Amino acid sequence: MQAVGERPEGGISDRGIHRLAPSLRLPFFLVRQSCRNFMSDRCFDHAVLIAFYAIFSFVPLLIVLITAANKFLGSMEAAYEGTLGYTRDFVIQTDPTFIFNAQSFLQSMGRYRIPGLVLSLIIATAVFSKIEAAMNHIMKVNKRKPFILRKLLEITLILGGSLFLILSFVLTSVATAVEGFLDYHLASAPMLVPPHWMEQVQGFLLGILLPYLFSVVFFAAIYKFVPNRYVPSRVALTAAVVTSILWESAKRVFTWYVSNLALYGRMYGQLESFIVFAIWVDLSSIILLWGAEFAYALNHVVLPFKSLQDA
Repeated sequence: MQAVGERPEGGISDRGIHRLAPSLRLPFFLVRQSCRNFMSDRCFDHAVLIAFYAIFSFVPLLIVLITAANKFLGSMEAAYEGTLGYTRDFVIQTDPTFIFNAQSFLQSMGRYRIPGLVLSLIIATAVFSKIEAAMNHIMKVNKRKPFILRKLLEITLILGGSLFLILSFVLTSVATAVEGFLDYHLASAPMLVPPHWMEQVQGFLLGILLPYLFSVVFFAAIYKFVPNRYVPSRVALTAAVVTSILWESAKRVFTWYVSNLALYGRMYGQLESFIVFAIWVDLSSIILLWGAEFAYALNHVVLPFKSLQDA
């Protein structure tokens, strides 16, 4: 008999699964169990809460990212340019005036810059606190990490995101420089590689592969370190790979939908950018939490079952 409050884990031996090919049974069960757990854990409610704090924390987080990028790149303009390019891709249709408002805020800080950055960092950690609470609920953890450890982890994740932002900007700059070098030196040389091939390769590397790898690292860090429970690295990485595929696919579908079908501008007028941003953040939170359910099902149902089979 199932205990009160225990999530319905189902079973590998469900009759419907045996109708599938053997190679599809475990993946199908894993996806189905993740969806069941997602609903039973009320993850839609958690996603709305995370989205609210993410919207509230967006500008402070942006300020921290720009400041960190400036320290490493040595140029405030380069930091703005790198953050602007990354943020446009990350939040899709968000009004870029967010970036310029953050720039104006930084320039007006003056002697209060350090206290202002500390306050921005504290506000930016609020969203990670809500993510941790949702992750602990999904992983069936009742006790949170100690307060100091939680804050250190949240700050580490923010600074880690800043480093990856800087790395992506540097790689983009290097790729652009290499492309310019090749265009200059191969202009008068025999055509070895068609120009459109180079453009396609660069578009794939910078437009698809690099954002995907960034997403994998980000989601893996969330699933591995945020819950107050040990999560094997292979479980966190597998869940991150699946979640990143979903997230990158959703990003492109949502971009197409907003650009071609949505009528938010007619309905909300000047609030269009905020509405689109809020919907996308909520959708991203849903994908993040579904990936956590995927990791839980993989770690607590599928892998133990496979271990019993191999024994």
